[in-house]
Amino acid sequence: MKGVAAIASGAVLSQVIIAISTIFLARLYPPSAYGNYTVIVSLVAAVAPSVTLKFDAGIIIPREQDTARRLFRLSLTSALIGALLASAVVAFLWWTRTVPTLTSIPLAPLWVGLMILLSAAFLTLTQGALRESSYGVVARRTPIQSLGTTLSQLILSVVTRSGVGLLLGNVIGSSMGFVPLVKATKDLRVRPQTSTYRAVAREFRRLPAIMAPSGIIGDLSNQLPTLIVGTWFGSVAVGQMGMAQRIVSIPIITIGGAIGQVFAAEFASRFRQGSAGLNRYYLRASAILAGVAGLILIVFISLSRQLFPLILGPNWIVAGQLAQVLCVGSAAAIIGSTVSPVFTILQSRSWIVVSVIRMVLTLGSAFIAHGIGLSLVATCGAFVVAQAVHYSIVWVVGWRLTSRPVP
Repeated sequence: MKGVAAIASGAVLSQVIIAISTIFLARLYPPSAYGNYTVIVSLVAAVAPSVTLKFDAGIIIPREQDTARRLFRLSLTSALIGALLASAVVAFLWWTRTVPTLTSIPLAPLWVGLMILLSAAFLTLTQGALRESSYGVVARRTPIQSLGTTLSQLILSVVTRSGVGLLLGNVIGSSMGFVPLVKATKDLRVRPQTSTYRAVAREFRRLPAIMAPSGIIGDLSNQLPTLIVGTWFGSVAVGQMGMAQRIVSIPIITIGGAIGQVFAAEFASRFRQGSAGLNRYYLRASAILAGVAGLILIVFISLSRQLFPLILGPNWIVAGQLAQVLCVGSAAAIIGSTVSPVFTILQSRSWIVVSVIRMVLTLGSAFIAHGIGLSLVATCGAFVVAQAVHYSIVWVVGWRLTSRPVP
């Protein structure tokens, strides 16, 4: 896999920064502050990948550069409009106090809109850099972003120990991550001369019509457990869950993220060339990811309960217990989430069905957990089971898609 080493090195450095910073941030910011931060980040993660209407995912697909340029512009325009709409919805919920967890967060609509815009633009620029095979640039962007976020949050802790310090630090760090990407996407920012936006939108109509709705359903399903825990158990509990997710997600972002981005780029390249062996490529990548997932399970199940309070402090005992449960879902995500770009590249309608299944599984597990009065840890366990079943379905459907002849 060309580029894995470059992107993986940047991802590893980024996660090393996050891991080290977590030790200090966990002792500077209380669980309640981290809970407020987690709620906003979850809302952003649920919406940001789809406000581009998935035009960003199409940038790596077309053979013609002008088509990619128009997709690039469509993605950024959609991101701006989507961020404004999302901010307006959150403002209504915040003002009317419909969602209790939002009312304790100052200027929640502003944070959501700004962070969604930054995140969506970041995704678009990253896809542009991947199209240009600028793997080194993609690798550098994550350490810059992580270092900027970490330093900002540490410095802001002198001023405030609330979630505002974590949120503002995130915004500052995210902005710094754009620096290496802007130059790499210079050619995509050239005004396109051929084709039209209408023609490009028609050619890639499945992206906004199918992939975007299914994407937001899937992303909302991913974040729904966190939002539900915040509503049922309060900001302290969701803070414990957020800290556990932060640690458990390190291997997903480091390994799954690095391999996933290159997997998508290489798979798209093979698809454009009409080369055979897409199914073999899919299975080979899956085998590697399965081995990594197994190691992650062993480490977290064996050590989380003891190491979390020892390293992060006595306030995070529950986070260690949650990490033992959440790591199962993370292991499944490393495989299923990494190979999921296949659905976008092949513009398959089946993704929306898979996404709806995820939503049904998540809501079903929530209904059962609430109905029988499960504890925080047990409720998270119910969500993990739903997540593992979902990613198993994702992998099987993806395998069947890659088994079909390339058109």
